[in-house]
Amino acid sequence: MSADARTANVLAALALELDGRMSAATREASGLSASQAAALVALINFAEDQPLAILQEALGLSQPAIGRILEGLEGRGLVVRARGHAGDGRRLRVRVTRSGRRLGAHTVEARLEAVAEALGAMPAGSRAAVGPAVEPLLDALTGGRADARRICRLCEPDICGHPERCPVTLAADRAEALAG
Repeated sequence: MSADARTANVLAALALELDGRMSAATREASGLSASQAAALVALINFAEDQPLAILQEALGLSQPAIGRILEGLEGRGLVVRARGHAGDGRRLRVRVTRSGRRLGAHTVEARLEAVAEALGAMPAGSRAAVGPAVEPLLDALTGGRADARRICRLCEPDICGHPERCPVTLAADRAEALAG
């Protein structure tokens, strides 16, 4: 077995474990499904008042699925849907309520705590090396703005220095400049 295959296997195992921990933490913190939590945070970060196709693309879900998610969020008082946006009365507008913003922040905090707890098992020097080791991989996986929205659908933008220092945003900017 090659070193690359071993690294890929170990990274895949880590990704699954972290995903499970983050999913459990966000579910416990918010009471929302994984898709609802991702939709709420994405709305707060970049999809509020935007065409629903942006949210749909970021979550990788169909239009009917997004409709069901928004219905659930609206039923809990986390978002408000209304017709009419920027001169187009047919387009649906989604706004996050104050309680939705609070729950979204709490959800992101729980997600970050789950990862921080896992990182806490590592020696400090190893922890410090993780970010710089992962950033080139994020760069390689970001081919444009749609990728950035998908990758960052549950992010806390201020922590990574969005937009000036966020590795995903910077990669999306470079990709868009090249596509020109």
